[in-house]
Amino acid sequence: MFCEICRQKIIVRLHLMNIFRREVHHICEKCFRKYPLHVKESIIPIDGGEILWHSLLNTNDTLSPLAHMSFYQPFYIHFIQALKKTHTMIFIERLTEDWVIRLEQLNWGRIYLVTHYDGIKNKEDVYDFRSIR
Repeated sequence: MFCEICRQKIIVRLHLMNIFRREVHHICEKCFRKYPLHVKESIIPIDGGEILWHSLLNTNDTLSPLAHMSFYQPFYIHFIQALKKTHTMIFIERLTEDWVIRLEQLNWGRIYLVTHYDGIKNKEDVYDFRSIR
C-alpha cells in the first residue's frame, strides 16, 4: 500500500499482537507527523437547531481525503451509538461560510458535521461559536 500524500510505500510491521488484526492506514508515519490530527469540536448555533462540528486537521495544505480515512471510525461509531436518532451526519472536506449558510437553509435541525479542514476566517466575529473542549 502507498501513502496518499507522498506516494511512498507503507511498510506494515507484523508481530504477535497484530498478526490477526491489522489496521490499514493510508498515510505513512512521516506524513502523519507532518499532518497530525488536531480534532476541534465546536457547536455552531443555526436557525432551528445546531451544528455539532468536528474539524480534523489544522493545515492550509490540501491533502487527499483518503489519507486520514481510517481515523473517521470513532466519529461514525459515536454518531451511530449516541446521535443517529437526533442528528443528521454530514461529512464534507472543508467548512466555509457558504456551507454554513446552506446548512442553515436546509433547516434540518441538529447536524453532526465532520470536516477535514477549517475554512472559516474570522469565525468569532461572524458566528457564535461555543467550543466543547
